Amino acid sequence: MDTEKFIDLYWTSKDLSKIIDDFNKLRPYLVVTEQQIDEFIRNRDIQLERLIHQIKSYKFEETLGQNALIRKFPKFSKIRKLQEDIKELKKDLVEEFQRIHDNPNDDIIFQFFNELTVKDSHVIIIKRTENIIQKAHSRKLRGNPPTTKDKYSIGDEINWESLLSKIDDDLIIISSDTTYKNHQTFLRREFQTLKKGKSLDIYDEVSEALHVIKERPSLELKEFEKEKGQIKADQIIQNFQNLRHFVAASTGGFDSSNNITIDNLDNKFKNNIISILSPSTYDGYLYSKKNNIESNTDKPEK
Repeated sequence: MDTEKFIDLYWTSKDLSKIIDDFNKLRPYLVVTEQQIDEFIRNRDIQLERLIHQIKSYKFEETLGQNALIRKFPKFSKIRKLQEDIKELKKDLVEEFQRIHDNPNDDIIFQFFNELTVKDSHVIIIKRTENIIQKAHSRKLRGNPPTTKDKYSIGDEINWESLLSKIDDDLIIISSDTTYKNHQTFLRREFQTLKKGKSLDIYDEVSEALHVIKERPSLELKEFEKEKGQIKADQIIQNFQNLRHFVAASTGGFDSSNNITIDNLDNKFKNNIISILSPSTYDGYLYSKKNNIESNTDKPEK
C-alpha cells in the first residue's frame, strides 16, 4: 500500500477511527518496505506543519471593525469578543498541534502506522539493502518503471525492488500513483517472469483491495477516497492563490476579485493541475464539484 494512503489520513474530514478500522482489515496481508517507513516519517512532519499554517491562516471577519457605523451597534461588541476568543482558541490549537508535531506518540495516525510497522508480527517489513539500492539505481538509469517523478531520488524504484526481493506470492499494489497504473503491462510482465505462476494487480484505492479479500469497506472509507480529490485540488489551488500576482503575470492577467479554481484557470494551468492529480483523484474532485452543484440547484432562487 502506497505511503500516500497513510499520509492522506491527516486531511480527511470523515471518521478517522472507522477509516483506520478499514485499513486494519488488510493487516494479515500487508507488506511495508523500510523505504515507505522513511517516507511516512518525513512527510508526517510536513502535513502537521501545513495544518498548523491552516489554523494560523483562519480569519473571522477581522476587517469588520473598520466601519464606524458598524461599531455603533451594540451587537458589534459581542462580535469583537468572539474575535478575541477565536484568536485565543487558535493560539491554543496551534500549541496543541505543535505538541503533537514534536511528540509523535501523541499523534494517533503516527501511533497507528508505528503499530503496523513495529509491533504487528503479521505485517511483513522488507529491509532496504545495498543490493536493493543498486538495483533501483540501475532501474532509474535504464528508465524502467516504476520511476519517481523528480530527477534525483529513487524511492519508487527502491520500493519495487524491495517487493521483488521478498514477495513470492500473488501481489496487490494499492496506489494512485500513475507510475504504477500507467505501466501495468511492463510491471506485470516483469513480476510474472520472476515469480512463476503468480499474479500482480494494481488498484487505486483501499476499498478495491478490501473487496478482493471479501471485506466490506465502510461508507466513511468510500467518502474519504472521494474527498481526497477535492482536498488535493484545494491544496494546489491554494498555492496559486498565494502566488496570485505571479499567475496573473504569467497568464496575461485576470480579475483578482475572483477566486481561482481549476475551472477558471486557462487551459495551460488547468492541464498542469490535472496532470499532477491521478485520474482517480481528479474524478474525486469532479465528484465533489458535482455534489456541490446538485445541492445548490436544490436551493430556491432569491
